[in-house]
Amino acid sequence: MTTFKHTNIYLLATLYALAATSLHAASIELNNGDMLSGEISSFRSDTLTLKSDVSHEPLQIDGSVIKRIIINEKPKEKEVHSERLTLLNGDTIPCDVLSLNEKHLNISTWYAGDFTIDRSQIQSIKFGVSNQRVIYRGNDDLSQWPTRQGSWSKSEDHTITSRASGTLARAFELPNNLRISYNLSWKGTPNFAFRFCGVNKSATTKQDTYEFTFNSAGMQLRRFTDTNNYGAPLGNAPLKPNSYSTRSLKLDFHINRDDGMVTLYVDGRKIGSWPDQFKRSTGNNIIFNNRSSKNELCIKNFVITDLNDGSLPRH
Repeated sequence: MTTFKHTNIYLLATLYALAATSLHAASIELNNGDMLSGEISSFRSDTLTLKSDVSHEPLQIDGSVIKRIIINEKPKEKEVHSERLTLLNGDTIPCDVLSLNEKHLNISTWYAGDFTIDRSQIQSIKFGVSNQRVIYRGNDDLSQWPTRQGSWSKSEDHTITSRASGTLARAFELPNNLRISYNLSWKGTPNFAFRFCGVNKSATTKQDTYEFTFNSAGMQLRRFTDTNNYGAPLGNAPLKPNSYSTRSLKLDFHINRDDGMVTLYVDGRKIGSWPDQFKRSTGNNIIFNNRSSKNELCIKNFVITDLNDGSLPRH
């Protein structure tokens, strides 16, 4: 079951998710609390068409009165557009950009036709993004992670929470060039480490891996090898936890192992691209490590995909 909550322009992200499902059986909750069940047959011009047992004719529902849509089928990936529009709430919408001026963006989509969007609702646009195969989307149970140390839990919206120090690690079939993204939120001052492309599941001991840290000193990316205990710094960013009033951010790592390059985006903004001077990374382990004994960390929307054949999209 998938639940979409939205208002106004965020209906477009729901549109894409609906179009990607094999069937459209759903429950619709209205702003007044009423519930309607049936099959969604279309969603055009902010109007949802629902085939329901309560009416002989399909119901036409204005999108502005919809509070949320609950889809009962598992969505399948279908991305055919070369641009990616990211809204302020973090929703990403595949599209083709038609035109852009100082106030509006005009886009075309295969699943909902053409739309005009106020620029105030837009976080970023990426151009030249090819189809990206999804390696993993973090919707399965924590029991699928063989290494779980500390207090970890998972909620219905697939948020992974660590309430004290601990490690969560797992091996994946990672491609040569990959993209890893997730939302990170925290309470107090975080002391967070994220290892990727590791040859084993260790969060602290010597191994061949990349390590990203986020704590009171800011952000740092280091490269460890099996002969280097301390790691070589690849890049630093003076982005400290107290800079984020919401105590949350989105991390997006682009790892090109063929060319030895790691690029970091934070909240859709490119922070830096850093060359890796060491031997080619070959590991397949992903490791989350909460290094604070008392502060809570939350990880949400964890996704691993192919990295666009190793090239970087244009912003």
